[in-house]
Amino acid sequence: MPDNTLFEVATVGCEGISSPVFLQPTNISLTSICLIAGTALKIKAEVLLNEVKKNRTLARQVFLSSIGLISQSIVRTSCNQRHSVEERAAALLLRISDQINTQRFPLTHQKISLMLNVGRPRVTAALGLLQDLKLIDLRRGAISILDRRRLIEVSCPCYNILKKEDACVYQRLLD
Repeated sequence: MPDNTLFEVATVGCEGISSPVFLQPTNISLTSICLIAGTALKIKAEVLLNEVKKNRTLARQVFLSSIGLISQSIVRTSCNQRHSVEERAAALLLRISDQINTQRFPLTHQKISLMLNVGRPRVTAALGLLQDLKLIDLRRGAISILDRRRLIEVSCPCYNILKKEDACVYQRLLD
């Protein structure tokens, strides 16, 4: 944004890339932030694009990952306009859990507020509600999903839409 405000439009775990490199170069600045400790590789877009030109398999993988990221961005942008903070927080926690394959993960209210593009007090209230419903457990800097089935029920429908889209895109990655 012109004022350097960051906001989240997509999440990526071990399944993809964090920048749609086929859109490079553009005048749009894309920033990727690693929210949960782990291994991430960084490569300059030009280097990746040169490798993609040499390797059709890599080109297909990067293209499909980029399509998945763009699809997710479209759904998330609409979601941010239509659904409550509580619904979006539930969906976000489920997506993160799916992407790192665990029910407990380190994540602060501040990072969630960045991802949901709302103030930290609204995130605290939303997470407090989810905890009162016994769907999650909050510990300083960590979140545990206690009742995944019910958390899915209170999440916005975008979680299931994106889960199906991810399955479709990433199945093509494996084909």
